[in-house]
Amino acid sequence: MNRHPHSRCLPGLFALLLLAFWPALSANAANIALGKPCFASYNSPVIGNGTDMTANLTDGNNATAWTNAGTPNGVNDFVGVDLGAVVSFQYLRLNWPADHATAFNVEVANTVDTDPNSFDYGSGDWQTVYTRQTTDPQPRGANDYIDIGAQTYRYVRISVMASSNTSNAWGLNELQVLDEPLASLTGTITAGAVALDGALVSLSGPTDAGNPAPFVSTATVTNASGVYLITGLDAGTYTITASHPGKYAPQTVTGIVVGLTGVVTQNVALTTPVTNVT
Repeated sequence: MNRHPHSRCLPGLFALLLLAFWPALSANAANIALGKPCFASYNSPVIGNGTDMTANLTDGNNATAWTNAGTPNGVNDFVGVDLGAVVSFQYLRLNWPADHATAFNVEVANTVDTDPNSFDYGSGDWQTVYTRQTTDPQPRGANDYIDIGAQTYRYVRISVMASSNTSNAWGLNELQVLDEPLASLTGTITAGAVALDGALVSLSGPTDAGNPAPFVSTATVTNASGVYLITGLDAGTYTITASHPGKYAPQTVTGIVVGLTGVVTQNVALTTPVTNVT
């Protein structure tokens, strides 16, 4: 299979179209990568799949994707975005398809060769600012929200070291670069006014044009204070369900309104012991 290490996203036109037709992401003005040109070590239209391309990485639509199509060296592939100028940012949100990276580096640079005809294509003054190993906690579903610390650079790329697919295939639906944190939801799970360590919390939210299925997250309360924290949420109305396996039956709270940014607190009191559930 011939590798063809080039392709760039179409610039501003995508951003203009998305602002008009896909409000779920355009409402999050903090996504400074939206519609920006991208680059990758491999682009699947080379083998005839014209629907998967690097343009999809920043088109604002989670229903489209870039994929390496299982190239022989797929776990060494990278995808990146040119933000157009040196800018400040701190957060990434990666929306993965089923075949996704399980170990990767987030790298940043100010000088990169993005000429697809250059022998040094993709080379630059890259600095690694975040690393995930296969042994690290993996993201909940497609929503991978990462705090990489305060950065001021022009280029961002994801360099993959391992994939969930045994054939090295992996892809990425959307690469978002954020200059401010998205909203978070936190609270305390209690029973009889006593904080519960180890309670389970699940969150579901509304669908949108780029996510045909509802956002679903599962978090485990791990501290003795019974506190949970779910980050990287889009604005919308959510439903939360809390339970304590083997001890208390699920309790659901609906109508939790989350804005673009900030922290929303929602406590949940469990009232029905499992022994009383019929």
